[in-house]
Amino acid sequence: MIKDINDYGIDLFITSEYGLCRITIPNKTPTVAFLSTVIVDEKHRNQGLGNKLLDSAKLIAKEYHCEVLTLQCDEGWKADWYKRKGFMIIGEGYDPNMIIMSYNLGSTFDLSEDNGNTCYKCHLYWANR
Repeated sequence: MIKDINDYGIDLFITSEYGLCRITIPNKTPTVAFLSTVIVDEKHRNQGLGNKLLDSAKLIAKEYHCEVLTLQCDEGWKADWYKRKGFMIIGEGYDPNMIIMSYNLGSTFDLSEDNGNTCYKCHLYWANR
């Protein structure tokens, strides 16, 4: 894992031989981790590498005491994949073709409409920094 501390917070890069995952834990919302990248080399897809990277991101976010892992992606197969991994849609992204999804990291944090809206606002702030 590569750790980069910057003005916005902590960027964590989880690497494997054929993939990369990036999460950010911002200073302003330290209980919400943002998943910005899960990439697996095209030749090595459908072998469970994306699942392993995502599972690692969830564990690391928990280690940093985050309550929610959130992301932005386009609707379609990516959103379907994240839904199968336990993420739920909480709003639309800044681009009308994008959606924001969140995953509860096992805490008592409630992703009800009010808290989901808070996560949504945090995500939009972070995505547009």
